[in-house]
Amino acid sequence: MKKIGIFCAALLALGFTACDDTSDLGKMQINGQEPVMEAGGIGISYQDGFETGSLNLSGTEGQQLDLLTWNVTQDGYTLPEDFLPFFRLRVATDQNFSDEIDLDLTASETDSHKVLVDADDLNDAVIDLVGREPVARKLWIAVQGYLVNGTQLTLLSNELGLKEITVVPALDAAYEHIEPVYYLKSNVGGTVKMLHSDKHQYDDPVFSYVLDVTEDDLTSIGGNVTWEIIPESVYNTQSTDGVLGVAAGTPADTLTGDLVVNGEAGQLSAASKYLIVFNALENTYNISYAADELYVWPSNWNRACLLTTDDNVHFSGAATLTGNWKLTAQKDFKGLQFGTSRTADEGTLVAGNTSLPITVETKGLVWMDVDLAALTYKIQTAETLGLVGNMTGWGETPDIEMTPNADFNIWTATVTFPENGDFKIRANSSWDGLNFGGDMDDLNYGGANLTCEPGTYDVTLTIGYDHVYTLKMVKK
Repeated sequence: MKKIGIFCAALLALGFTACDDTSDLGKMQINGQEPVMEAGGIGISYQDGFETGSLNLSGTEGQQLDLLTWNVTQDGYTLPEDFLPFFRLRVATDQNFSDEIDLDLTASETDSHKVLVDADDLNDAVIDLVGREPVARKLWIAVQGYLVNGTQLTLLSNELGLKEITVVPALDAAYEHIEPVYYLKSNVGGTVKMLHSDKHQYDDPVFSYVLDVTEDDLTSIGGNVTWEIIPESVYNTQSTDGVLGVAAGTPADTLTGDLVVNGEAGQLSAASKYLIVFNALENTYNISYAADELYVWPSNWNRACLLTTDDNVHFSGAATLTGNWKLTAQKDFKGLQFGTSRTADEGTLVAGNTSLPITVETKGLVWMDVDLAALTYKIQTAETLGLVGNMTGWGETPDIEMTPNADFNIWTATVTFPENGDFKIRANSSWDGLNFGGDMDDLNYGGANLTCEPGTYDVTLTIGYDHVYTLKMVKK
């Protein structure tokens, strides 16, 4: 675990004061070729793997490792009265300690001059810095040396024993079964390699794949889509023993749960894109609906507002709602729909063509955020839209309100700009929610300030159904 700052906070709580890093108790000496590194008359000698520069933490779980011994190194030097040395270990991936993790140390119960480090704390630090893969990695270590009594803390050196060492982290047995590659097998897409990040599988045990199921697929197979997950070792032997599936009797369209070895194939009944996520550490799966686009359909059903996405799961965009509404994953009602049910909570979506329209209490322009993984939505309602900027003192005087048309997709105002300046469009005279900026030909949520020359303008904001939002300014 990371322990940066814990020790310093404890000292402050006890009323300790720190001296400058450049202590006058002795000159720091660092020499990687000699066994003793000293500062302020106190020297340390690394022990065991810290001394040789090669440390394997496998099998050290729960142990206290010998890190160093300390001694007075200068003839005739004695410690100041009531002071004792105190040490902390610094670990990082580079000599500048840019990603430093600090570890608390303890004194040996049998030898007051021996200092120990907790193997589990050190292993956690190594994993945080370079990952879980049990291979030799280069790290830098150094020791912070202090003299401390009940009221004062004096830093002797921040880099005692500065050196590069090789460390092999210990691997928790819970990770050993994770394979580097997994495959998704289905009766519509065959067997395909699941996607994975560029991290080692022990550091990122999550694999995923977007399975596209069409109405034609369902007609062709004459039933539900089936899916299983195959570890690489099973795939390479072309065996069926070891395939991961759901527990016997799991209903179709169960979108989350545990996987079992040699279980039954999972089933999906609707045409949709599905994001299938497999956690190989926990042997769990989570399936969410996915789409290239989402459309918001108001109650007259004659037009749809496009929501866009970067990951096929999270969508956002403006919509003009004049009544009840639903979402579709295509620009018609022939495929997957999202709505509500009589028992669904507000803000929760229900997937399926039998879902009910969602009721709108306030008609108007909204900004909508949709999460298909969680099947939730959030709406920010623009009760007003106005211009704010230099001409209003950025809120010192009221925003210049715009007037909407009956469909809330065109907003107009006449605005006088007394001088060159910046402005934006925001909802409800507040920065807490919807605001537009950026390029007038392609406005975006939270975009940069817009600019305008002095003069009086007729201003028209158009909320395009195709997710293109524009601002037109005509000088009078």
